[in-house]
Amino acid sequence: MKPVKAVETPYREVGVLINAPGGQVQALASTASEEGYHLTFSLEQAPSAAEIQALRADAEQAVPLLPSSGLVGWLGTRGYLHRLISALGDGHHFFYASRGYSIAQYLFAHHAGGRPIAGAVRLTGDGQIGTLRAGEVIQLNVPNTESLLPMLIELRQALSAEGLHAVPVAELLRNAGTQA
Repeated sequence: MKPVKAVETPYREVGVLINAPGGQVQALASTASEEGYHLTFSLEQAPSAAEIQALRADAEQAVPLLPSSGLVGWLGTRGYLHRLISALGDGHHFFYASRGYSIAQYLFAHHAGGRPIAGAVRLTGDGQIGTLRAGEVIQLNVPNTESLLPMLIELRQALSAEGLHAVPVAELLRNAGTQA
Protein backbone atom coordinates (compact mmCIF):
# COMPACT_ATOMS: atom_id res chain seq x y z
CA MET A 1 0.00 0.00 0.00
CA LYS A 2 2.99 2.30 0.14
CA PRO A 3 3.04 4.97 -2.55
CA VAL A 4 5.98 5.43 -4.91
CA LYS A 5 7.94 8.39 -3.50
CA ALA A 6 11.33 7.88 -5.13
CA VAL A 7 12.99 5.63 -7.69
CA GLU A 8 16.53 4.72 -8.64
CA THR A 9 17.47 6.59 -11.80
CA PRO A 10 20.69 7.28 -13.69
CA TYR A 11 19.36 10.75 -14.59
CA ARG A 12 19.67 13.98 -12.59
CA GLU A 13 15.92 14.53 -12.44
CA VAL A 14 13.01 14.66 -10.03
CA GLY A 15 9.31 14.23 -10.75
CA VAL A 16 7.05 17.10 -9.71
CA LEU A 17 3.46 16.54 -8.62
CA ILE A 18 1.11 19.47 -8.01
CA ASN A 19 -1.93 19.03 -5.79
CA ALA A 20 -4.00 21.94 -7.01
CA PRO A 21 -7.42 23.31 -6.21
CA GLY A 22 -10.13 22.33 -8.70
CA GLY A 23 -10.92 24.80 -11.44
CA GLN A 24 -7.43 26.33 -11.45
CA VAL A 25 -5.63 23.69 -13.51
CA GLN A 26 -5.50 25.74 -16.72
CA ALA A 27 -4.02 28.80 -14.99
CA LEU A 28 -1.54 26.71 -13.03
CA ALA A 29 -0.46 24.74 -16.12
CA SER A 30 0.05 28.00 -17.99
CA THR A 31 2.16 29.48 -15.16
CA ALA A 32 4.27 26.31 -14.90
CA SER A 33 4.83 26.23 -18.66
CA GLU A 34 5.80 29.92 -18.75
CA GLU A 35 8.43 29.16 -16.10
CA GLY A 36 9.79 26.29 -18.22
CA TYR A 37 8.32 23.47 -16.15
CA HIS A 38 6.45 20.40 -17.39
CA LEU A 39 4.77 18.80 -14.39
CA THR A 40 2.12 16.39 -13.19
CA PHE A 41 -1.19 17.69 -11.83
CA SER A 42 -3.38 15.62 -9.53
CA LEU A 43 -7.06 16.19 -10.31
CA GLU A 44 -9.99 15.70 -7.94
CA GLN A 45 -12.59 15.81 -10.69
CA ALA A 46 -12.77 14.85 -14.34
CA PRO A 47 -11.22 17.70 -16.34
CA SER A 48 -13.14 19.60 -18.96
CA ALA A 49 -12.12 19.34 -22.60
CA ALA A 50 -10.51 22.79 -22.28
CA GLU A 51 -8.46 21.68 -19.26
CA ILE A 52 -7.28 18.54 -21.04
CA GLN A 53 -6.33 20.60 -24.09
CA ALA A 54 -4.45 23.11 -21.90
CA LEU A 55 -2.54 20.34 -20.14
CA ARG A 56 -1.56 18.67 -23.39
CA ALA A 57 -0.63 21.97 -25.05
CA ASP A 58 1.72 22.72 -22.15
CA ALA A 59 3.13 19.14 -22.12
CA GLU A 60 1.74 18.56 -18.64
CA GLN A 61 0.49 15.27 -17.21
CA ALA A 62 -2.54 14.63 -15.02
CA VAL A 63 -3.31 11.84 -12.56
CA PRO A 64 -6.42 11.15 -10.47
CA LEU A 65 -6.43 12.46 -6.89
CA LEU A 66 -8.44 10.30 -4.51
CA PRO A 67 -10.20 12.43 -1.89
CA SER A 68 -10.06 11.64 1.81
CA SER A 69 -12.32 8.68 2.22
CA GLY A 70 -14.07 9.43 5.50
CA LEU A 71 -16.46 6.85 6.87
CA VAL A 72 -18.24 5.94 3.61
CA GLY A 73 -16.31 7.97 1.04
CA TRP A 74 -14.78 4.83 -0.39
CA LEU A 75 -18.17 3.78 -1.82
CA GLY A 76 -17.81 6.09 -4.83
CA THR A 77 -14.19 5.21 -5.59
CA ARG A 78 -14.88 2.82 -8.48
CA GLY A 79 -17.13 5.26 -10.39
CA TYR A 80 -14.91 8.20 -9.53
CA LEU A 81 -11.80 6.49 -10.92
CA HIS A 82 -13.67 5.33 -14.02
CA ARG A 83 -14.77 8.92 -14.82
CA LEU A 84 -11.31 10.38 -14.24
CA ILE A 85 -9.40 7.68 -16.10
CA SER A 86 -11.80 7.90 -19.05
CA ALA A 87 -11.45 11.69 -19.19
CA LEU A 88 -7.66 11.53 -18.96
CA GLY A 89 -7.39 8.77 -21.56
CA ASP A 90 -5.30 6.54 -19.31
CA GLY A 91 -5.19 2.86 -19.99
CA HIS A 92 -5.54 -0.03 -17.58
CA HIS A 93 -2.33 0.90 -15.72
CA PHE A 94 -2.08 4.34 -14.14
CA PHE A 95 -0.65 6.25 -11.20
CA TYR A 96 -2.80 8.22 -8.77
CA ALA A 97 -2.33 10.55 -5.81
CA SER A 98 -4.35 10.54 -2.61
CA ARG A 99 -5.19 12.76 0.32
CA GLY A 100 -5.30 9.73 2.60
CA TYR A 101 -6.99 6.70 1.14
CA SER A 102 -8.66 3.89 3.01
CA ILE A 103 -7.93 0.22 2.46
CA ALA A 104 -11.13 -0.04 0.40
CA GLN A 105 -10.05 2.87 -1.84
CA TYR A 106 -6.62 1.30 -2.28
CA LEU A 107 -8.17 -2.04 -3.24
CA PHE A 108 -10.57 -0.42 -5.75
CA ALA A 109 -7.75 1.60 -7.31
CA HIS A 110 -5.41 -1.40 -7.35
CA HIS A 111 -8.07 -3.56 -9.01
CA ALA A 112 -8.56 -0.85 -11.66
CA GLY A 113 -4.80 -0.92 -12.39
CA GLY A 114 -3.72 2.00 -10.20
CA ARG A 115 -0.57 2.51 -8.21
CA PRO A 116 -0.22 5.32 -5.64
CA ILE A 117 2.38 8.08 -5.85
CA ALA A 118 3.25 10.73 -3.27
CA GLY A 119 5.92 13.28 -2.58
CA ALA A 120 9.13 12.24 -0.86
CA VAL A 121 9.47 15.99 -0.35
CA ARG A 122 6.41 18.19 0.11
CA LEU A 123 6.57 21.92 -0.54
CA THR A 124 4.06 24.25 1.01
CA GLY A 125 5.77 27.55 0.19
CA ASP A 126 7.40 28.01 3.59
CA GLY A 127 10.95 28.13 2.20
CA GLN A 128 11.94 24.87 3.91
CA ILE A 129 12.93 22.57 1.02
CA GLY A 130 16.10 20.94 2.26
CA THR A 131 18.26 18.65 0.14
CA LEU A 132 16.75 17.12 -2.99
CA ARG A 133 17.92 13.85 -4.53
CA ALA A 134 17.65 12.46 -8.04
CA GLY A 135 14.67 10.15 -8.42
CA GLU A 136 12.47 11.76 -5.78
CA VAL A 137 8.88 12.83 -6.31
CA ILE A 138 8.48 16.45 -5.20
CA GLN A 139 4.92 17.36 -4.23
CA LEU A 140 3.72 20.96 -4.29
CA ASN A 141 0.57 21.60 -2.28
CA VAL A 142 -0.74 24.71 -4.03
CA PRO A 143 -3.62 26.45 -2.24
CA ASN A 144 -4.23 29.02 -5.02
CA THR A 145 -2.90 30.32 -8.32
CA GLU A 146 -0.89 33.15 -6.72
CA SER A 147 1.16 30.78 -4.56
CA LEU A 148 2.49 28.68 -7.45
CA LEU A 149 5.06 31.10 -8.89
CA PRO A 150 6.95 31.63 -5.59
CA MET A 151 6.96 27.87 -5.06
CA LEU A 152 8.36 27.26 -8.56
CA ILE A 153 11.08 29.86 -8.00
CA GLU A 154 11.97 28.23 -4.66
CA LEU A 155 12.02 24.83 -6.36
CA ARG A 156 14.21 26.11 -9.22
CA GLN A 157 16.79 27.37 -6.71
CA ALA A 158 16.85 24.04 -4.85
CA LEU A 159 17.10 22.04 -8.08
CA SER A 160 19.90 24.26 -9.36
CA ALA A 161 21.85 23.84 -6.10
CA GLU A 162 21.71 20.05 -6.55
CA GLY A 163 22.24 20.00 -10.34
CA LEU A 164 18.77 18.52 -10.93
CA HIS A 165 15.89 19.27 -13.28
CA ALA A 166 12.15 18.71 -12.99
CA VAL A 167 10.09 16.39 -15.20
CA PRO A 168 6.52 15.04 -15.06
CA VAL A 169 6.23 12.09 -12.68
CA ALA A 170 5.41 9.67 -15.52
CA GLU A 171 8.63 10.62 -17.30
CA LEU A 172 10.68 10.11 -14.12
CA LEU A 173 9.12 6.69 -13.57
CA ARG A 174 9.41 5.68 -17.23
CA ASN A 175 13.11 6.69 -17.30
CA ALA A 176 13.67 4.61 -14.16
CA GLY A 177 11.86 1.60 -15.64
CA THR A 178 9.03 1.76 -13.07
CA GLN A 179 5.59 0.70 -14.24
CA ALA A 180 2.13 1.31 -12.79
